[in-house]
Amino acid sequence: MNQKGQAAVELSIFGLFLMTTILFTVRIGLAIQMNIVIGELIESAHLCELQRRPSCRHKLQASLNDFNLKNVNLVFRTTNDYSYIQLYANTDLGKIFQKESELALELDVP
Repeated sequence: MNQKGQAAVELSIFGLFLMTTILFTVRIGLAIQMNIVIGELIESAHLCELQRRPSCRHKLQASLNDFNLKNVNLVFRTTNDYSYIQLYANTDLGKIFQKESELALELDVP
């Protein structure tokens, strides 16, 4: 093989490696971003539940539908000063997304 042919093969291999690395980096970044946004949505739902607003669960479910999650299962447990939300879902890529969050208000009034 001459030098031009070898350079073309090396460039093709390097380009393939570079594109694969970029795609994996973007996928990881999107997964991290999705995790942060869903965490913020759940935190807002906690505060909404503790304030006894009527449509908190529906708003959270509607917001989660924007992420194209499949088989979304939400568990809510709320008392006067405690809120627990558990989320199980499948992503478009077949991965399981699981998040548990709890918020307890410790209000001590002397």
